[in-house]
Amino acid sequence: MPFYTLFAGPLPFEFKFYVYIEIIAVVYTIVPLFLNLYALSGISSATVGTLLNINPIIVFILSVMVYHEPLGMIQIVAYSLIFIAVIVFNVSQITRKSKEKAKNRLVIER
Repeated sequence: MPFYTLFAGPLPFEFKFYVYIEIIAVVYTIVPLFLNLYALSGISSATVGTLLNINPIIVFILSVMVYHEPLGMIQIVAYSLIFIAVIVFNVSQITRKSKEKAKNRLVIER
């Protein structure tokens, strides 16, 4: 921020620019955060944390598919790391749920 005035270009004066910024801020940031906050009343905080980490991946996919943003190797590596982190973080939860399902099947079959 201290160097913003030195390196910044001209301020955009088009109304459309500010409408797009508002849409991005509300739809892709504020609404998911409120939905995740609401989700805390019904699911565990670990699951909500996972959902918060999946949100940037969804936004990344939307930016490439819908807005045709250029895709670089750095972006692919960074979002792949986020995706791998989500999977690693949830391996114990996934295996625990699959064990619970198997246990429930055994109880039902008896």
